[in-house]
Amino acid sequence: MRSFSAILLASAGGALAAIDPQYAANLTLYHVNEKNYTLGDITNMNTGDLAGDAVFALRSRYLPIECAGWVPGAPDPTHTHIDCSNPEAASADLAVTKLVVEVDTRFGQYGMCNVHNGVYSCVCGTWGKPAPCGAAVGVENVTEAFLRQIPVTNATVDTTYWFLNLLEKLVGNWYSHVGSGQCGGPGADPGAPCTWRVVGVERRVDKHCSEKVVNAGVVAAAPACFGACPQPTNATSDCYIKCFYGALLGAQANETLVPAAMGLGLPAEDILALWDSPFAADSPCPSI
Repeated sequence: MRSFSAILLASAGGALAAIDPQYAANLTLYHVNEKNYTLGDITNMNTGDLAGDAVFALRSRYLPIECAGWVPGAPDPTHTHIDCSNPEAASADLAVTKLVVEVDTRFGQYGMCNVHNGVYSCVCGTWGKPAPCGAAVGVENVTEAFLRQIPVTNATVDTTYWFLNLLEKLVGNWYSHVGSGQCGGPGADPGAPCTWRVVGVERRVDKHCSEKVVNAGVVAAAPACFGACPQPTNATSDCYIKCFYGALLGAQANETLVPAAMGLGLPAEDILALWDSPFAADSPCPSI
């Protein structure tokens, strides 16, 4: 297992940049991005806890349907196709990293951190009124945030219902890590309290390998559905994708909101254990 320990950096005067101990806490977080970025570097990037990152990753499984016929650069005022051009969702060379981050729990507004021309940056405010982010670690309850943005009355297609039902079943958080808050990071005041630091990386794995592990568990839950597909192992086919979300969320999850209390599909704890399993010591996915 590959790991490292983060070192608190000293300023020129010998002072250490550190998080106020009374507000410090360690979080186990996950991050999906392209493999060419430095292992363990989450500067100006978003992460998620187990449920939050599972929502992000599992949502991307329906992109072959959502992005069919999508034209790059076409107007997208409702952001329906935002992940079709998101390198963290659509790139063919992605990795998933599990890491421990020490944070100052006096959280701020969640920043939308994205990559443009290979450089990550974060923006706060709203879609219509962007604003700079402060140094605090941002946090957002994904379910609360997106169910406000996409009310059930606006759901008209399979992909929207699948996303809403993922949010209903898996309630997690997303976090933003602005460079100015990094302990000892570039742009941070080395003599001032900081808001986050990477303690260590537990493991980074290839996303394709991670998906194969998850697929095997989901197929085992509904073998008849997948077996009836013309291409039972083609994870990008409409039939496979519909079976995938049917097994996860329930057979009607493409046409109605399925309350988690109904117990349809796989239990949330089973989905989360399956999503986390590629990072286990006995996982078939090697560290990269």
